[in-house]
Amino acid sequence: GVAIRFATAISGWGEDYLIMALILAMFGALILGMGLPTLPAYLIIAIMIAPAIIKAGVLPLAAHMFVLYYAVYSSIVPPIAYGCYVAAPIAGGNPLQTAFVALRISIVGLLVPYIFVYSPSLLLVAGEFSWSELAITVLRLLAAIWMFATSLGRADPMLGRIGLGQSGVRFVIGLGAMIPIPMIYIPALILTLVAGLFSRRLGAAKPA
Repeated sequence: GVAIRFATAISGWGEDYLIMALILAMFGALILGMGLPTLPAYLIIAIMIAPAIIKAGVLPLAAHMFVLYYAVYSSIVPPIAYGCYVAAPIAGGNPLQTAFVALRISIVGLLVPYIFVYSPSLLLVAGEFSWSELAITVLRLLAAIWMFATSLGRADPMLGRIGLGQSGVRFVIGLGAMIPIPMIYIPALILTLVAGLFSRRLGAAKPA
């Protein structure tokens, strides 16, 4: 009955608060997808949760991509994390610790499906496509993914390990790049460019 409860809650929130409906759908897809291969997980979620998101006003393709993404992502979400339980013994690691590290490093992936809903040009949907929106969305995603990845991984490819303060600043910049408001994401994109030039300059100045 869990899937039905999630679908009912999504329908209730979706009438007035789309973001809350999407958050509930995310948790529903992650929970229902745990321990299942991709196809069965998607079939269950597509039947129970996707229609509730579509009813809330989301494009059908965006809704199905939204739930499919989380159905696949659930393979590294603790405590099930069957992908980590398969990979960790090969590397000689602890499966549960591997799952938590994998989740921390890839947590930016939890935000990407929201872009499918709020910027459908990324999915090349006919009738909703705009070259300008696609270009801006790609730039925002690149900036957010880089900032979140270096922040949560506490490392920069050109600088090496980074401190807690710089990690926090990068996290805030990444969050700003994800928000679809020009007054917020444009400064975030500029700060991302500045951070990239700063890292490149410092990385080049470091002794070999």
